[in-house]
Amino acid sequence: MLSTNKVMNANTDSEVRPVPRLVLVLVVSIISFSLLNIFLLSAQSDPSNGKMVQQGFRFIFTCILAYFLFRGVAWVRWFTIVTAVLSVVTSIISFAVLPEATPFFYRAWFPVMAVFYGVVAYLLLFSPSVVSHFSCKG
Repeated sequence: MLSTNKVMNANTDSEVRPVPRLVLVLVVSIISFSLLNIFLLSAQSDPSNGKMVQQGFRFIFTCILAYFLFRGVAWVRWFTIVTAVLSVVTSIISFAVLPEATPFFYRAWFPVMAVFYGVVAYLLLFSPSVVSHFSCKG
């Protein structure tokens, strides 16, 4: 299903094509999940350790990548797939090595992250509408 949003093709300057709704949902989901992640994980850390500055830069980087995903830049798709798969692996490892004294909600967040980033990687790899959004038409 295509939305009415139109964007300039990153591969050619003159071609305008509709953006698949699933791409828009992915972009909004990635940005929203990043904000939620910052909020939830910052609640568990000491504000004086500089993690919020690091999380702020990571969020800005995520927004830039999301913009280029929306634009249909192919290398950003592959970069996002690789980082999503790495996020799945690190989330599983983090969950496994957390001490049992860690609060339940904090421990439960890591499997949620693994599932979310696994779904993102799957859709970027295998969804026909998403794959066609990043294909060269020129």
